[in-house]
Amino acid sequence: MPLQFLKMDVTPTSLYISSYHFVAQMKSSTIRTIFFDLDGTIVDSEAKAVNVVQRIMPNYLGRTLTGVELRNFKGVPWLGAFREMLPGREYEIYEECLKEWDRIPTKLNVYSGIVEEIKHLNRMGFTLGIVSSKESRYIHMDLEDFSISDYFSVVIGSDDTLRHKPNPDPLIEAARRINRNPADCIYIGDQPTDMSAARMAGMRCGGALWGDGEYEYLKDSAPDFMFKDPADITENLIGLSESRAGSSQDNY
Repeated sequence: MPLQFLKMDVTPTSLYISSYHFVAQMKSSTIRTIFFDLDGTIVDSEAKAVNVVQRIMPNYLGRTLTGVELRNFKGVPWLGAFREMLPGREYEIYEECLKEWDRIPTKLNVYSGIVEEIKHLNRMGFTLGIVSSKESRYIHMDLEDFSISDYFSVVIGSDDTLRHKPNPDPLIEAARRINRNPADCIYIGDQPTDMSAARMAGMRCGGALWGDGEYEYLKDSAPDFMFKDPADITENLIGLSESRAGSSQDNY
């Protein structure tokens, strides 16, 4: 399957690939539904989350967390990560972390350009949803805080399924609730677990490089797209949909 590279922007210090995708075997359906991860993709909350875990976990482990251990907390529910490290004490640690989260006065922000892109995708007729490892009540709070809740037709949190990313169940449940074929959906997130979940759910996947996502960390999970900026979503998905509807060519 040939890998097609689109819109490459080379700077003196690094090479960014704003989007790339596999073209072969992608002519049978049109993407009209976009599911987003929340933290690290829409909401800039990862730094605060890492800060909380760094403050609380040494009280239970008797040592600071390694860089690898901290990264393992990204893209998965906290409860599961705590259970893996200290079985039987996960709820205690979870409650302490929630209290610490509330004590830290850092105000969360959305990433530059993402709200405008969400509104634009909505105007273009795409159906949008959120699939996150955060509890659904906190997802709704974040969406309300940034006045974007009305743009999403479905919200799936860690309390909506028994299994979580990288398991595909949350994405499959999101598609089921709005009666969508997973093959007509794409999931956009910032972690390899997001890419794995999408693939196992039968969806396309896109890496969000504008947030917490890093090209070097995501590339091995071989996403169908990598988006340097939120605006790249519209540009490339609209182009892909048009090519499927009106062209039989295999390459651009």
